Amino acid sequence: MSVIREIRGLVLRVPGQPHVGWLPRGSVPPPGIDTKDVELDLEIHALDRPDTGFLLISSSSDPEFTGDTWHETLELALRQAEHDFGVRATEWTLIPD
Repeated sequence: MSVIREIRGLVLRVPGQPHVGWLPRGSVPPPGIDTKDVELDLEIHALDRPDTGFLLISSSSDPEFTGDTWHETLELALRQAEHDFGVRATEWTLIPD
C-alpha cells in the first residue's frame, strides 16, 4: 500500500449540540455548545494489487475522527474527502512514486 495523496494539519470546526429551548421572537440562536476544532491528517493510499482500489484514511488525536473508507477509484476517494471534510481535489499534496 502506498500513499499517493496527503493533507497534513487540516483543521475542522466541528459544531456541538445546537441551542435548545425558548428564545424571544426574532432573536438569533446562540452558537451550539461544545463546538471544537479538530486537527486531521488525511491520506489516500493505492492498494498494492492492480484494480483493488484506494483507501481514504483520516488520523487525529480525537478517535472520533480517525478511520478509513475503501473506494473503487481515486475519483471516488477524492469525492468522499470533499463530502466528509470539505477538501477539494486541488488541495491535496501529490506524493511522487
